[in-house]
Amino acid sequence: MIEGHEIKKIYDEYKQVVFKVAYKYSRNSEVANDIAHDVFVLFMQDAKQRKSIEEYTNIKAWLTVTTRNTAYNYLVKMKHEIYISEESEKTLEMYIDEKAQEASAESRCLNELRHKKHKSVHDNVLAGVLKKNERWYQAIMLTYDTEITQIEAAEIMGMSTQAFYTMLHRAKVWIRKKYGIEYEELDEI
Repeated sequence: MIEGHEIKKIYDEYKQVVFKVAYKYSRNSEVANDIAHDVFVLFMQDAKQRKSIEEYTNIKAWLTVTTRNTAYNYLVKMKHEIYISEESEKTLEMYIDEKAQEASAESRCLNELRHKKHKSVHDNVLAGVLKKNERWYQAIMLTYDTEITQIEAAEIMGMSTQAFYTMLHRAKVWIRKKYGIEYEELDEI
């Protein structure tokens, strides 16, 4: 069984990640706190079933997926708990239609701004990668732009698959280090 101090360490390390994912889906800090609480309760229950922390191949991924699923279930449950009388259903439908029309114009504008910002950051990152290391750039373009497998990309570049994976990993680490703040700001738009 996993020790309590190990669970506490994981909680301390990932509580912000879980909250951010919960908030992304709920857009409400109180609901996100409830979801995060539920996720860590689920984690503690799951951890009691395991012999050691090493049984988790990727704790962050487990927590992220569990948070997403918990948020979805929470929101579906909340939707079904709202009671609407027959009399007010038509009024509600009219209100929803009006709000949808207002939101669609705003949504199109926001989506256009997001798209421009994403393209700008994407172009900036690719230019930075090309300047830093042309082989990284070539590997990224082969893998993510042409939609060929990493194995095929490694063959095209005349590299072993493992060397190719290592090179891509180094490029990703460099990108996160150099452009991590820009990517975080994309989520705020």
